[in-house]
Amino acid sequence: MQCLAEHIAAKTEGRSHHVQPLRVAGQFVRLAIKLAAATIICVHNHPSGVPTPSSEDIELTKRLAEAGTIVGIDVLVHVIVGKDRFCSMKEQGFF
Repeated sequence: MQCLAEHIAAKTEGRSHHVQPLRVAGQFVRLAIKLAAATIICVHNHPSGVPTPSSEDIELTKRLAEAGTIVGIDVLVHVIVGKDRFCSMKEQGFF
């Protein structure tokens, strides 16, 4: 497996940043299609240090997985990184 690209969907200096799940999922899927990617791996951090998925994280992951299914691109994993631990949303059954 080879990494074809990295995509930063949002950057913030503050403690919290809310994204529009449909817009962000679209960005990732369009890039994956453009690169003829077979899979998508998503990783982001929670500045609070607690990697518990937010409602936005859950919605984004579900939208991304649905869109990927439609175009034949698998979402391999979505990992949330905290201070000393992480959460794999796939292992937790969110998609």
